[in-house]
Amino acid sequence: IDIFGAQLEENSYATSYIKNAGTALGVTRVADTATGSGSSTVINSTEGVLYAEISALADDVGSTRVLSISDGTGSNTLYSGYNAASNVIQAQLLVGGVAQTNMSHTVTDRTDFIKVAILYQNNNHKMFINGVEVATDTVGSVPSANTFNVLKFDLGQGSFDFYGKTKSLQVYTTALSDIELEKLTSYTSFTAMAN
Repeated sequence: IDIFGAQLEENSYATSYIKNAGTALGVTRVADTATGSGSSTVINSTEGVLYAEISALADDVGSTRVLSISDGTGSNTLYSGYNAASNVIQAQLLVGGVAQTNMSHTVTDRTDFIKVAILYQNNNHKMFINGVEVATDTVGSVPSANTFNVLKFDLGQGSFDFYGKTKSLQVYTTALSDIELEKLTSYTSFTAMAN
């Protein structure tokens, strides 16, 4: 019997095959990256939703781990992820380096998967986690059209890299309704929704 590419993992999900090229110490997995992930024609800067289904690798207090849409700088960015405090999810929108909204919510365990959606629209910012609206900010502007053109697993300028698990990452080009955000972030199964 020949077996090739077998990989045993102690995870709740599968990862891609990591070829061990016969080195004595094995091979360290390179971080996954998103390439070709954005342009101003597919990311709306004036309204939309940043959605992710994520979990942190560990409760590494003191480390900020975020993903963002931006112009490639930290001055014009919408980011969401885990801040340095234990189990705190944060979302912040910066325009010209000035915070327009800063929302946060404490979850039970940052290593558990959550579905988080951040709505951004002029004077209308919301955070939904697991089917519940957890934060709202009705004051704050958005960048001018065609500002956001990059989707990254960091703050937008290369710091605060997101080290975690990602099942889904999406950018919606329009502001979704509360009902749509509730459904998007809910863990309700299709069968239960059909009943």
